[in-house]
Amino acid sequence: MKIILFTTYHSPAASTALKAFLQNTLRKKHDIDVVGIVAVSMLSPQKSILQTIIQFIKRSGWQFAFASFLVSFGQCVIVRFAKHFIPDKKRQYFEIKELADRYKIPYKETKNVRSPEVRSFLQQANADYFVSCLLYQLLPPSILSMPALGAINFHPALFQDHRGTFSSFWTLLRNRKKSGATVHFMTERFDEGKVILQRHFRVHRSDTIHCINQKSAKLGGNLLVKALVKLKKRKASLLWLKKAAKIFSMPGKKETEFFQKNGKHLIKWQDLFRI
Repeated sequence: MKIILFTTYHSPAASTALKAFLQNTLRKKHDIDVVGIVAVSMLSPQKSILQTIIQFIKRSGWQFAFASFLVSFGQCVIVRFAKHFIPDKKRQYFEIKELADRYKIPYKETKNVRSPEVRSFLQQANADYFVSCLLYQLLPPSILSMPALGAINFHPALFQDHRGTFSSFWTLLRNRKKSGATVHFMTERFDEGKVILQRHFRVHRSDTIHCINQKSAKLGGNLLVKALVKLKKRKASLLWLKKAAKIFSMPGKKETEFFQKNGKHLIKWQDLFRI
């Protein structure tokens, strides 16, 4: 079975999920061959960084937006420079390009998943499945139709509780006692399609957005491998969920203020330096 992985660069959660996927022993045992990795920017190709920041501030408030960008920037810088002074065996996070090089996988980095260069890269690989692993850009129908057997996605939450973006934020805000990961077939619509596998984990009061992101990323990376094994063996029991949650998006100022007033956090500072 040949697959191409779609993911996001400069994302610790994406790095964790991809690392879990590539390290899973079932992948080699069942000849799941990764013939390419496409790493895409988490920013919309239609907007500049400045436009994205302004939109985030207007929507979610400057305090939450500033803290989010500070954490993301800090994590990116630490991960980028950690490889120069910390041994690989002691590192938790790797850049996507590092993982591709380590496993000798053809790699393509782009700001826009719809670019002609990406299409050419995909056509040459001739994959059976496309696998989306914390990809922040929506795959168009012309790309979804390219793989021989379909495209699957790992969503970092349970479809019954949350679809859309900022899943860890909404999980904490709504005081959910559990979250998880959902692997499903992709359609032209956002976070829809038949579910292949789901698993959940407990959410603790002390958990932060970072904690939940890491838990779901590791779980999701491993679930993707198990889902592919089931599909290869033709033992996957596909199902449509009768009660799927509504689509959540970027939180507003009221939600972020309530989040902060109730003692919820983006990350614990000690976690920022666990690289």
